[in-house]
Amino acid sequence: MGDLLNDVKDARNTSVQVKTKSLADARENFDRLKTTLVDEPYYSQISWHEGQNGSIDALQIIILLMIYYPSFCKAADGEPSNAYGHKERCLDAFLEYNEKEPEELARWISLLPKMLRLFDHLQLNFPTHYEGSFGKINEVQIYDEKRYEKGSKKYRKTPARTLFLGADMKYAYPQGWIYPLYASFRFLAVPRVGRVA
Repeated sequence: MGDLLNDVKDARNTSVQVKTKSLADARENFDRLKTTLVDEPYYSQISWHEGQNGSIDALQIIILLMIYYPSFCKAADGEPSNAYGHKERCLDAFLEYNEKEPEELARWISLLPKMLRLFDHLQLNFPTHYEGSFGKINEVQIYDEKRYEKGSKKYRKTPARTLFLGADMKYAYPQGWIYPLYASFRFLAVPRVGRVA
């Protein structure tokens, strides 16, 4: 009956656009992701379908998974750069691999908690490894309450936070800067043979 109702949603998707993400959630395509991440501290902040409250879009998680997923990288000539900023493309690929190679995808999903911690670690520590003055970059804002009170747009009253674990950051800057750095670690990620989430 659930499949029938989802087919009706899909077919009636004419006057009000039902996002692919919501249909994927209704069809239980995210269940392995949910099972793997349920014990993580940020789980309650994940938005799995349209209209659900949460500061973390499930599609963000899927992007980070696809950047490491071998079949996705192979289809992109070995480089996952086509994942950056292309949520729908990553979701389409995720749904395709979920159908065609579910066991392989499950093995990579089992690594997600570590992948997301890595992303947070990079986001938090990237500025300390930048050669030069990171705070002088135009797109960067600095957490400094006293200077914020003086009216400078360069400063923030509250610290920015890492995407998943919410660690306070001195600098606020576009998350997209971290994608290439995060992608460079994909060669070190190898799921255990036979391990399925």
